[in-house]
Amino acid sequence: MTGSDKGERRVHAAALVALYLRGGPGGALAGEASRWPKVWDALRADAPTLGAVPPALRRRGLWAEAAALDAPGVLSGALALVEASRAVTPSCPAYPARWLAALGTSAPPAVWASGTVPVCRVAGVAGSRRPTPQAERWLAAVVSGLAAAGLSLVSGGAHGVDRLAVAGMARACGEGRAVEVLPCGLDAASPAPGVARLAPWAPDAPFSTGQAMARNALLYAASPVTLVVQPRFRTGGTWAGAADALRRRLSSVVVWGPPGCPACAALVALGAVHAPAAPAEAAAFVAGLVSRPARPPQPSLFGAGVVREALGSVA
Repeated sequence: MTGSDKGERRVHAAALVALYLRGGPGGALAGEASRWPKVWDALRADAPTLGAVPPALRRRGLWAEAAALDAPGVLSGALALVEASRAVTPSCPAYPARWLAALGTSAPPAVWASGTVPVCRVAGVAGSRRPTPQAERWLAAVVSGLAAAGLSLVSGGAHGVDRLAVAGMARACGEGRAVEVLPCGLDAASPAPGVARLAPWAPDAPFSTGQAMARNALLYAASPVTLVVQPRFRTGGTWAGAADALRRRLSSVVVWGPPGCPACAALVALGAVHAPAAPAEAAAFVAGLVSRPARPPQPSLFGAGVVREALGSVA
């Protein structure tokens, strides 16, 4: 990619950040993001510089979006966030590309970011806030196997299994191999050394149940396979997130629990698969699922102009 191309990608990313990043320099349309693919098409077709962005949107009839970007300093402030890697959009390498295919127009067009977000193959992990010692030992061994296989991990940032998994990956491999998708703003989360974070909420947004449910969809959609550890039957966020992901086919789900775990059996009945009992076999099984060829995205979700051409890097 040429320097000119990279510059245009930064401009396009800045426009999405200015329009849709909650708590950002603009964010005027953060709650009305369903039209962002139309904005993205307009930008790529006819907006090589910041000054060209509002006119390009007006030519496509995107009047509200153009007006929001006319405010002084909005686009330049958004560009500063993009260049500092504090906000990412679909044109950025840190943006989970699988969100586009799995979530369609409900994929967030701009999210806050901190740390070095993984760009290699990724597996998801979710599970109990109060794992048993047996579950902790099993998980630690599986994470070691996934690290050896070159995978990174994404979790939902909850206490227990989620944070144990990404913390173990960060200790084993350093930065750039673990990321949390948060149910709160970046500033509202407790520290997690070596773990990157993504949050579609304003930086000071506290935890809420609605945000946690939305976070679950983003977690499962970020990876082709999610490992679910010690769920409880029809209770709690782990169960709700896994059941919803299976219903919506957001990712493959691999479950592990103690012998006779009723939640695991129920999730398998919904389409999940049991994880092998031996940690090394479980890690190899998950790595194999992650390495399967990806299914192509459905053009009907975005419109041909968005999914036909691969999104490039702004790095």
